[in-house]
Amino acid sequence: MADESLDNTLPLTAEQLRNRQSPQRADEAAILKLERLGDFRLLSLIGQGGMGSVYLAEQDNPTRKVAIKLMRLGGHDAESEQRFRREGAALARLDHPGIAKVYAAGVADTALGKLPYFAMEYVDGVNLLAHANSHQLDVPTRLRLMASICSAVQHAHQRGVVHRDLKPGNILVDSEGQPRVLDFGIARLMDEAEGGTRLTQMGELVGTLPYMSPEQLQGDPASVDTRADVYALGVVLYELLSGRLPREFEPNTSLVQAITSAMRLSQVPLSKANPACKGELDTITMKALAEDPTQRYASASELGADIERYLRDEPILARSPSAWYVTRKFARRHSALVAATTIGVLALMGSTVFAVNAAWKERDARQAAEQARQAAERSAAISMSVQGFMDDMLMAAMPEAALGREVSVREVVDQAGLLLRHSPPKDPLVAAESALALASINLALGRFEPAQQLIGTARSRLAGLGVEANATRIEAAMLDIKVRTALGADEKTEQDARALVVEVKKTLGASDPLAFDAGNLLGENLMRQSKFDEANVQFRHTLDAPTSVLPSDNPARETALANLAVSLRGAGDLKGAAEVLTSLEKDLSARRGADHPGTLSVVNNLAIAVQNSGDPQQALALYDRAFAGRSRVLGPDHPDTLNVLQNRATLLIQAGKAAEAEPPLRQLLASLLKTRQNNHPAVLVAMNSLAYALEDIGKLGEAEQIYRDTLAIQRQAKTAHPETFGTRNNLAMLLMRQDKLALAEQEFVQIIELATEHLGAEHPYVMIFSNNYGECLTRMRRYAEAEAMLLRTHAALSKSMGADNARTTKARTRLADLYDRTGRPDVAAKWREPAAG
Repeated sequence: MADESLDNTLPLTAEQLRNRQSPQRADEAAILKLERLGDFRLLSLIGQGGMGSVYLAEQDNPTRKVAIKLMRLGGHDAESEQRFRREGAALARLDHPGIAKVYAAGVADTALGKLPYFAMEYVDGVNLLAHANSHQLDVPTRLRLMASICSAVQHAHQRGVVHRDLKPGNILVDSEGQPRVLDFGIARLMDEAEGGTRLTQMGELVGTLPYMSPEQLQGDPASVDTRADVYALGVVLYELLSGRLPREFEPNTSLVQAITSAMRLSQVPLSKANPACKGELDTITMKALAEDPTQRYASASELGADIERYLRDEPILARSPSAWYVTRKFARRHSALVAATTIGVLALMGSTVFAVNAAWKERDARQAAEQARQAAERSAAISMSVQGFMDDMLMAAMPEAALGREVSVREVVDQAGLLLRHSPPKDPLVAAESALALASINLALGRFEPAQQLIGTARSRLAGLGVEANATRIEAAMLDIKVRTALGADEKTEQDARALVVEVKKTLGASDPLAFDAGNLLGENLMRQSKFDEANVQFRHTLDAPTSVLPSDNPARETALANLAVSLRGAGDLKGAAEVLTSLEKDLSARRGADHPGTLSVVNNLAIAVQNSGDPQQALALYDRAFAGRSRVLGPDHPDTLNVLQNRATLLIQAGKAAEAEPPLRQLLASLLKTRQNNHPAVLVAMNSLAYALEDIGKLGEAEQIYRDTLAIQRQAKTAHPETFGTRNNLAMLLMRQDKLALAEQEFVQIIELATEHLGAEHPYVMIFSNNYGECLTRMRRYAEAEAMLLRTHAALSKSMGADNARTTKARTRLADLYDRTGRPDVAAKWREPAAG
């Protein structure tokens, strides 16, 4: 703990201590003469507060520097001593990286009498404002610091402690950039059963005036709760963003003057103090600063959550969003990272506020003034109509309408669909945009059929409208292709995606952000069909766009980068994919948070790249992180969550834990079949994985039947997705294991031909399948063919995956077995060496 934690105190140098005149000087000198206080050796005075002083000390065991807080001599009557003991009990329950720790608390018997003290963590840092200003932090970085502080304060609130003196001087930022909240020494325990409310008597002022809530200024302890800290956090946020206080008090203001000033002086809105913070930041900050506690955020965590939403470009909860506001927010989030997985709408989980998927384009500035006026009136009317529809939709979620039940997001979406069907807006454009909003939400929830139905509704409403509906038509076409791509990319979807790219460029221009979104969508469709080179052209087109055309922070760039990593992995460039994903994960975690759906998508794909590179432990940790995050944010049955479950099960099988993988794989397959056809690649992959697990644990009959069922579905649907190629390979391996070598060879030949056609002769999948075939040839005693196959594929696997990869090691083992069978033990021994070949 350091000096910034104390009221109106600056660091005290040795010279200042010598020259300082104070009524307490003799007391301080007397305390320092004690030299020791229990297990602590007192070193120097580092600051003073309203109730006592703080000394730098050194603890004997363990050896470390600590801050010792002592009550003033003569100030420890029974009541104040009780207060001090309670403070220690409260602080002892706080364990958070954003709160300075309390190591010990007690009352020491000394030559000076009883001295109540705390031994606290000594935080070597600078106060929040000084840190922000000296490092010239930008607004997002300042907001992330504030969100971290809110988390620390919420931790204390949940343990019954209200700080009641939050201010920048009580918040230090350490050398690692971690903000630390200090001095809960005036905390009031919210435990009335033990007389906690008696510890702050009526009229006693505790806190620093500019940061005190109106109820604190009134001096009534019964009215002060966690919302007083929320108010103080609002002041700190205001000051952090504007460099001034929302309400300025005169120096040396008394309590009575402060109360009078608070009643007379209105707060200056943040947007006026700093015009760069108008809009959402102003709304968030001023809600925390509401004079009426009931109008503030109910908790520090709610304030922190709205700050996080702002940083993630999601609708904040501090106000009822207008139609244009939600539209703008949804449009900014809508295109991010669709390549790795389907969209996640985090804001829906917290607020059930629905984003309108209609991005109104700016009217042509060269239009006549009358046309511009009419267009503006039309846009306002549309926004008001959409907002009215949304209000009716959200009313369905009110407790009265739900008969007291807790209503889920899906129920509200379904209720909105019924409302749209039976009482649609009269204006067809309003009806179309409302339908597309609900379609987007259904897609985000993994509900493909309702999404398609709503897109059809929107298109029917758009029929017959003029050029004013062009942007909405493009949004409908793009959303339709997104849904169809999620259900399974094919040639027809690709053709439509190509046509959409042409249409967007023709209608809106090649530099319009939607043109890049359309290009990314085409790239994703190509990638899902294993046309990786063509897909990469689309992604690189977006990444190579000049920032004057596509700003560096445009979500389309993140989408393209994530897509490119997935495509590189599919093309066999595992190292390149891992490098891109590692860099992207760090960036997104810092800017959007670890639980943002986009970040979790990257984590999932990074796990796949790491797994393929031969690090199963790191891959499992990444899968666990992605699965926990997606389950929490999107729900356990969301397609993205199920995707991680599939990947994790595959890793368990490869790690020899097939029995552990069997139950989740059966659950996964059942969940997938609720929303997807049996020929969807995700279903086929799950079937293949389950069969592989069953084979590994000895259930060969059931495994073979699932393999054959999977192949029958693939042949009927003419599916050739690379993730499904493993089925025929696994069937071939099972047949080889059962010594049905001729049947196994037939399957190997077919799968190698199919994979070569779609992936290329040198793709790692082709090499793996061919190496497996080499073992089959060895067992068939066709040794010359086997040797040529195994040597060629070992060299290719060693080059693409590395000499120590499990696949490469398996290839060496097969060569050693071949040479043992052919009477060449000396050659076999060389291939069994770790770096052989």
